[in-house]
This record gives sequence, C-alpha cells and structure tokens, in this order.
Amino acid sequence: MQKIIVLTLMFITAQLGAQQNMQRPVISKITATWCTNCGSWGWNFMEALLEEFSDGRAVVLAVHHSGDLENPTSDALAKNFGNSYQPEFFVNNSNVNALSSTWPNKLEEIKSSVAEVNGEMAPFDIEINAFKETSQPVVHADVTVRPNITMADEDYYLAAYLVEDNLVHFQASQGNDAVHHKVVRASMTSDVFGEMIFASGQSIPGNPVERSYSINSLDATGNDNHILQDLDVVVMVYQKVNDKYVIANAHIFEDAAVTTSTENITFEESPKFVFNGQQGILTIRPSTSIGNATYEVIDASGRLKFKNRVQLEKDQLTTIAFPVNHLPSGTYFLRITGDNKAYTHKFVR
Repeated sequence: MQKIIVLTLMFITAQLGAQQNMQRPVISKITATWCTNCGSWGWNFMEALLEEFSDGRAVVLAVHHSGDLENPTSDALAKNFGNSYQPEFFVNNSNVNALSSTWPNKLEEIKSSVAEVNGEMAPFDIEINAFKETSQPVVHADVTVRPNITMADEDYYLAAYLVEDNLVHFQASQGNDAVHHKVVRASMTSDVFGEMIFASGQSIPGNPVERSYSINSLDATGNDNHILQDLDVVVMVYQKVNDKYVIANAHIFEDAAVTTSTENITFEESPKFVFNGQQGILTIRPSTSIGNATYEVIDASGRLKFKNRVQLEKDQLTTIAFPVNHLPSGTYFLRITGDNKAYTHKFVR
C-alpha cells in the first residue's frame, strides 16, 4: 500500500548520525613538521592518545603552529592556548606539561581527567551531520547545539573546523612518508573562533541553535587525494573569558559520508527513488528498512533551507510532498540521512 505524507515547512531538528550528548574534552598536540621531538616522543604520545580515545571520549587534534602544515586556523588555536614551544599537549586549555620522560605517566593523568570531564553535565550538547560531494570538493556540516544551562555566565561562541586524517607528509624523525592524524586544516566559520551564540548575562531559551557550514576541501587541504576520504568535522563551543576562548564542549564527525550528485540516486541494495525537484515530490521504496530518516534541502552555499523526518520501511512505497515554491532559482541538494548513512541528490529550481 502506498503511504502519502504531506509535510509543511518546519525548522525542526533531528537525531542525526553523529549525536552523542556528553561532555567531551579536546586534547591538542601543538606541533611542527620540522620538530624532531614532535616526531619522536611526541609522535609516540600522540599515537597513544589516538588509540586510547578512539571511542570518542575525547577529541584528539594535531595543531601545527609552525612548519609546512601550519595554517591561519591552527596558528590562531595554538596562540589561544598560549603555547611557547613544541611539542606541547593541552587538555582543553590546560597544559599537560609532558616531557620525553614523563609522557607515559601524563597519559594516565589525561585518562583520569577525561573520565572526570565525561562525568560532568555538558553546558551544551552538540550534534553534527557532515557529508561530502563527489562532483565538487565541498564538505557540508549541519550542527545543532542544545543548551543545558539557562543563563550565560560568559559569552559563548560556536565554531567548526575541517580536520584531515591519514595525511602522508614529511615529519622530522619520521621521514617523508609519515602518516599524520587529525590535522587541523581550516575553519569552517568566517572567524576561527566562530560566532557568538549567547551573550554574557543572557537568558538562554531551551530552543536549539542550528547552523549549516560548507567549505571547499581542496582550498583547505591543497591535496585532492583527500577530497573523498579522511576528512572530519570538529565543532567546539567556547566560553570567552577575558581575551581567551575556553573550550566548553566539543564533538567530532569522523569521515564525513560521501554522497552522490547523479540524477538517479542509489541507496544500498538499490531501492526505488524518484524525485521531482520542481514540484517537490519524492517517491521512494527502500529494499531494506531505513527507519526514522531525515530529509532536508540545502542550497549551494551550504545553508539549510528546511528539514523534517519520515519513516521509511522495507518495500513500503512512500511519497513525500514538501513546499519548494518559496525557494529562489538556483541549485539545491536534497539529502536523506538514515541508518548512519547520508545520500544526496542535486536539483535545480
């Protein structure tokens, strides 16, 4: 039996694939490609951190403040921490003061610190859903921030970053083919530390803050070998204290899902999919159950135009009708997310 669903324009949020509501610290390695210690004991320390926190309890980043992987974003982040040498390791904004002889013990201290932070109530929960286009080197990210506090004690800022993993590049003490992990490449917001979302003393409503960001990954990385893989999106909420941006919470969306922009989109195991972008009519019959899926329309600049949810069950023909007449002429992307996957279809109005 065919199910008909008529949906009006709604600005609501969905439970997206990369959601985890927890307090999550950021562990930053301040580093440089020419630095021998960064490629010796600092390299070993970083590898141990990545292995220990591969489950997402913390966000681990390589922040190059010098050398040929330095960029304006990583330089600004390092200066905000107040680093004075390399390698230096920070948990949020606190220097771990690790040395070649002490880093194994510092690892245990960091594990305890992360566990303590994980057990605290996050002032803001962060959700991310990110995807990449195959027809152009663009990464999109939808971000939802849900406040758990009712009053802002300081100014709060929201920022997003493009991070590259498995980057093969020179590193002193490692050689020309060193594999760099979680390298901060660029800011996805116009300012490195993002935009103010709540001012000090402001009463915070319970409504979530929703933003959509896009970035040209080729411009950001300068390496087209990484356009279709190994790109992550990191989102941070900062509390601005005096002239410093103090990390309040963070989240990472790893390996943003690759999507297609071909005319006929294909889900896994080839379900039926028909979309009319002029009329805003989508008909779909999945060959497997997708469950509670999200569909949304995004413009060519990465701005989310609207979003809603629909139940998609195996072999059930579903027609979704949604308004598109209000959209100006231009290129748009219809995206469906479900079962931890994202699928995109480009259309023109």
